[in-house]
Amino acid sequence: MKDFFQHLFIGKTRNVWVQFFRYFFSGGSAFLLYLFLLFVFTEYLHIYHLVSLIIAYSTGIFLNFFISKRFVFSSGQKSSFQIVKFFGVGLVGLCLQYGFVWASTNFLNLYYLYANIIASAVVYVVSFSLNRWFTFQIKS
Repeated sequence: MKDFFQHLFIGKTRNVWVQFFRYFFSGGSAFLLYLFLLFVFTEYLHIYHLVSLIIAYSTGIFLNFFISKRFVFSSGQKSSFQIVKFFGVGLVGLCLQYGFVWASTNFLNLYYLYANIIASAVVYVVSFSLNRWFTFQIKS
């Protein structure tokens, strides 16, 4: 049992399911920071929710990169090159998030926090896949 948990949480792995599991915590940490900042910027600082989305999402990308680099993906590439690619993937995720939230709040009249939570689930899968394949160049 101890070996199972060590494999799941500690050490380098190329197993896609272990990485997906670890990315859940990496992305989950970034998501919690994102949601917190989104709420604070929108509700307390009275910044328009789509502007808050951009600021909060950008902040979450930094946290997600450092956790992903350290605990999720193993790669011999230099961090400076990976961070550029990671932010490229983050920009794709930001566009997807923004587009979904904009459409959901304007056409479906969905509350902005609910729209963000739903959009984040989709962006999570897309970001994991792109970061695994493109940023950290891990082939199955």
